[in-house]
Amino acid sequence: MRIIAHRAGPNKYPEQTIQSARHAIESGADMAEMDVRYTKDKKLACMHDPNAYRVFGVDKLISDMTEEEFRALRHKNNPDFCSHTFEDYLKCGVYPLLIHVKDCEVLDDLLAILQKYDYLDKVTFGVPKIEGVRKIKSFDKNLKVLAFMPTVDDIEEFAHAGVDYIRLWETWMSEENVKRVKNTGKELWIMVGRDVVGHDEWVGVTTKEGIKKMKEYEVDGILINDIEFLKSEL
Repeated sequence: MRIIAHRAGPNKYPEQTIQSARHAIESGADMAEMDVRYTKDKKLACMHDPNAYRVFGVDKLISDMTEEEFRALRHKNNPDFCSHTFEDYLKCGVYPLLIHVKDCEVLDDLLAILQKYDYLDKVTFGVPKIEGVRKIKSFDKNLKVLAFMPTVDDIEEFAHAGVDYIRLWETWMSEENVKRVKNTGKELWIMVGRDVVGHDEWVGVTTKEGIKKMKEYEVDGILINDIEFLKSEL
């Protein structure tokens, strides 16, 4: 079973930081996940939310910030830690990575910078749209892609588009939906927690009972905040 540190594993260090990603990999995660989106000047920023307020205490959209403004941010709950551009990750050599592409418009720049740093074989792409899958696979059919599907109705369509892995939310996990994924021949990954907009504290966390159910369904990968907790239950 693959263990993926959701938001780079935010339990010991703040989310999306290089320190959290390093700690996750050193602690046994198979990959660290981070989110990538554009700044105002089309630079790749590592940030889950469209707005900087929850993480950095600044009520401004990332898309309205320049790279310089984004780089000046400090984590709200621990100012010792700074924001990171995606290039920061590549320069420090942390891998393997799961890159959650928040908007597929970044893909041309993302693929180019990964190629520049010889990182294409060190990442998996998580995409929310079919056109993103097609763009990545047309660039290189061997690149690995995870379907971050908007709804459970999209399982077969994403599988047909050529993804390697399909993510279900824990709340979507049922005998029927698990069977649908397995029938496609793709790996089944579970994003633990509840897909409820506005309740970030419910994302990336689960219970012993939840993990037991995932084991019973023989899932292939789990995205979770606390990888030490997950390892203790496997």
